[in-house]
Amino acid sequence: MCKPNLAPNSEHAIIAAGIAQGQMDEAIAAWQRLMTIMTADLPSPTGHQSLMDLGLMLLDQGDFEQRWLVSNELPKLGETIIASLLTRWQNPAVATELRWFAGRLLGKFVHPDITVALTAVFSQPQDQELWAIAAEGLSHQGELALTVIQTLLNDSHSRPLAVQILARLSHPGTLLILKQLATDEDPTIRAQALQTLSQYPTDQYVPIFLQAIADPVAVVRRQAVEGLGLYLKSCQRQPDQGNPWEMLHLLHPLLMDLDLLVCQQTAIAISHYPTDASVEILAKTLASPHTPESLRLTLIKCLGWMETRESLDALASVFRSPFHGKSLADLTLVIQTLGR
Repeated sequence: MCKPNLAPNSEHAIIAAGIAQGQMDEAIAAWQRLMTIMTADLPSPTGHQSLMDLGLMLLDQGDFEQRWLVSNELPKLGETIIASLLTRWQNPAVATELRWFAGRLLGKFVHPDITVALTAVFSQPQDQELWAIAAEGLSHQGELALTVIQTLLNDSHSRPLAVQILARLSHPGTLLILKQLATDEDPTIRAQALQTLSQYPTDQYVPIFLQAIADPVAVVRRQAVEGLGLYLKSCQRQPDQGNPWEMLHLLHPLLMDLDLLVCQQTAIAISHYPTDASVEILAKTLASPHTPESLRLTLIKCLGWMETRESLDALASVFRSPFHGKSLADLTLVIQTLGR
């Protein structure tokens, strides 16, 4: 196929005129054609200054869809665009949407200046969309981001934000930090660290979760139980993994936790490992006259989710056992669950 014979200078003029006249779609189409030609002829970003200037003008003046098209092409110009993007990202007077696109583009490169600039947005109240795009960009910075995060962790005000960034980083160094934070003085930090570690249901982190189920703060216990539940779910897929029977034994008392949300999360966790022992634990709690209604409803749902003969028999036994304060809501939910 013959390459279009377009003179760069005349094409530049067409693009500039389109921008000036508000004909953005035509200008973007012309700029995309020129990008295809010039980046093929000149693979090195050297000599692409005019392309970059025009692309940034389109980025500045376009609507969301137009900015999206331009932002998909600009990274082809390489690190030469970083300085201009940093100017837009760091300027609070720039429209939030444009800053969002600048942050999105910066996240495609790995550079110390980018790491510092993306992290700085967390030091003051900002639009949550900017925080999200900054965290996403930092997740690609690897070792550079870890260095900055360590600094954030030393400041009590920025520590919760640092943990949020750690949750998005796909770097082995983050797991060691999260293990340390799981015993932090701040219960919010402990809970965030456990929530992130629960994404890695392996034997390595089970002792951390088991220690945390005795935490004095309910939200921490709940996150620990959730982590153990996900681990039990992985044991179901990998029968040779871990010792789920001991874990069921340790989780059982939390069905009577002082915090109802912990009780409900424990029921869900146990249901992730559908065995006769699990069914027995949940069924006994369901039959207890001391179990509150909201927990009974969760237990009924969990027994239904397990979908074993034993769990269905346990549900059916609700109609055969003494009433023990069971409500119409209990009986209705059992009928609905058995019907499915």
